[in-house]
Amino acid sequence: MLLEIISPEKIVFKEEVDEVIVPTDAGEITILPHHVNLLTKVVLGELHIKMKGKTQTLA
Repeated sequence: MLLEIISPEKIVFKEEVDEVIVPTDAGEITILPHHVNLLTKVVLGELHIKMKGKTQTLA
């Protein structure tokens, strides 16, 4: 799935990924390809991006 992270200044990240773990006000959620539509509040924390067998962490 295509993950785009966009700040007001620039595109921070734009790549095909396998899985994303996102911190929300209800706890961490994992988003996989074909995930149902979701609207949630993302909170400050680490974003874990899994692609090609490796995990990248953004804070």
